[in-house]
Amino acid sequence: MEDPVRYLRNLKTVRAHSAKIFDYISEGKSSNFAVDFSKFDEVVDYVEKVAHANFKSTADIPFHSRWRHFEVGGIDRISTLSPAWGNLDKVEICRRKIDLAIVSVLLDAGAGPQWKFL
Repeated sequence: MEDPVRYLRNLKTVRAHSAKIFDYISEGKSSNFAVDFSKFDEVVDYVEKVAHANFKSTADIPFHSRWRHFEVGGIDRISTLSPAWGNLDKVEICRRKIDLAIVSVLLDAGAGPQWKFL
């Protein structure tokens, strides 16, 4: 059997599972999520308008990820941390970046005082 981590990181796997989730929600089987296709064209038009107002072409639109949050205002905040991590091995640096991303997601998601970081 293929390595489970490699399998989960495969783009085809991500797309296949995303399609299953989309179909499940689209068919009204989810009690937590719904898709309102009546707004689809309106949303597409809005996104297109915003994209054209802010970028010369769609090729210039930067990808979105949690890491982009650390570059707001043109400041690369991860790079400012890197010198302090100079003595650490790659595994520890990776752990610290994961910790940083998880905490930022919890703060951003409005998790409130219920969550704890140990």
